[in-house]
Amino acid sequence: MVAGERIDDYDLTEEERLLDFLGRVDVARDPSAGLRTYFEDRAQSDEKDEAPPVLVLTAMAANDPKVQAVLRDLPKPLLVVQVDECGSAEVSYLNIHNSEVVQQLSLELPTETHVTNRQSGRQADLPQFAGQSPSPLLFAPPGQYRHFHIDADQRDIWLVTPDRRLLRFTQEKIGGQQICDALPSANALCMETTDQNFRGVFDVGGKTIWVEVPPDGGTPETRQIDLPFRPTGWYIIRRYLLAFGPGKRAVIDPRTGKVVEEEIGDWRHLGLNYMTDRNGNLWMHGGAQPGDWQVVGKLYGDGAAAACVVTSGAGVACAIQHNLQLVDMGDCEEDGSVSKTLYPAPNVSFPKDSRISVLNGSPDGYKWLIGFDLSKYVPGENSIISVNLRSGHVRELKTRRPTTLLSELDAQLATYVKPVSIRSRIKAVRLTSAGLVLRSSRQRYLLLKLTDQAPRRLVLQSIKPDSGEDVPFDDHNTAPSNASGESAGWTLRRADLPGATCWLDSRGLLHLRREADARELTLILIDSHVCGWFSTTGYFGTPYFDALQSEQAADLGGLLQPTPVPEEVLQWLSAWK
Repeated sequence: MVAGERIDDYDLTEEERLLDFLGRVDVARDPSAGLRTYFEDRAQSDEKDEAPPVLVLTAMAANDPKVQAVLRDLPKPLLVVQVDECGSAEVSYLNIHNSEVVQQLSLELPTETHVTNRQSGRQADLPQFAGQSPSPLLFAPPGQYRHFHIDADQRDIWLVTPDRRLLRFTQEKIGGQQICDALPSANALCMETTDQNFRGVFDVGGKTIWVEVPPDGGTPETRQIDLPFRPTGWYIIRRYLLAFGPGKRAVIDPRTGKVVEEEIGDWRHLGLNYMTDRNGNLWMHGGAQPGDWQVVGKLYGDGAAAACVVTSGAGVACAIQHNLQLVDMGDCEEDGSVSKTLYPAPNVSFPKDSRISVLNGSPDGYKWLIGFDLSKYVPGENSIISVNLRSGHVRELKTRRPTTLLSELDAQLATYVKPVSIRSRIKAVRLTSAGLVLRSSRQRYLLLKLTDQAPRRLVLQSIKPDSGEDVPFDDHNTAPSNASGESAGWTLRRADLPGATCWLDSRGLLHLRREADARELTLILIDSHVCGWFSTTGYFGTPYFDALQSEQAADLGGLLQPTPVPEEVLQWLSAWK
């Protein structure tokens, strides 16, 4: 096609003939195929013209990274016409140096016809995202959190995100339920949950703040805690808060924020509610009263060099010594000494006075990450050890970079809070004055909400249902006619709302479309923040595509950095009320 040739309504709508010929990008194909074919045919043609070629692209295609890469490599100059779903066209002139928008056009298309709504080769009444061939279940949730706590009784995971939100992941696995979005800080020092209540200690600008969040969320209760020393370790037990520092210990009543018991001595915090003295005696606080300290045993061998105490998934307290011997705290002789080790010492050890600490535990309580601070001997030197209490396997992570720890945490959380199909979990949808609400199989109502703080993001917030009426997803399963390979084996269920349509995708997606509007929104409902795909702007949200684990990350849009919700999406969602 040459510049100046007429583009009429018929050419733009009938089977998308013109768009396919001039480089229309089908999301189910290689998006660069049409462009390359066009220029190869033009180079081999005997018909030469002096006018630059014209490429007509849909808005979705123009925002595709693959198409943009191909455009950079194509012979210049050329004209690119970007057509959106409303018939508006933007003409850009590209030369070898830059690109310049030279004209804005408005194509007079019939109101019932939308360029991006045509789905060649697929059933007409399906969401546009249905053409994506890689399964969205390949998406790996990244470490978008600052701290986390594992509820051993409920097997829930509580996360504190960098934007000061508290999230709770349950076995229901329909994404992170937002409990609170107004924590005083993202720097949690210690966390604990009881009967779905959250309690924790946070550092707020150098001040120590006690925080309690009720089960239904809302504004957290806060209280400042004043201590005569700066603790290096914390633990919450029953109604008391324990604080440990070098040679110091204190018991605090969180209800008043006051210290109710304090003592200076040669104490060393081992983790949890355990500490040791210079003689290797193990002390434990029972939580019944401020002075409820009791000797529970004495470590075998170099007890004073014992590093930390952890609790296994079976509820057994174990001490991990500097040589990584694991000793059972519950198996003591009459004199209190421990004569039995759970596992033999591995072939790795560190100086006895090296400071080590528990970094985290896995959801099942058996795998722990232990950090060794060796800066006293080698400046800047640290080591991270992975210890499995079930098998006794010990692995040293050969790196000083903190990213190793983060990747280890991600791997553990990803195995628990993993992307799964929500088809069997979400049963109905309703429109309320607050917005779009989903109903789960356990009668939980989840509101699709935009956060008030910038950058604005999409979250699912648990709410109490109003008097509205649920619209169930139908039992009729629909699958694309050309589904094959990685696209096969999934179905769609539909719910018709007033002026809108929702599809529930068995791959774990929710597709939304409004009447008289060809634009669509697809949501991935499985992370602290809801990620999504908008038909005219592409992907947004947290970096959901793990480039290390999914080679198809670039094919899916290459979202490797957090992308705020586009303004166009914000406006589109505001109409869902």
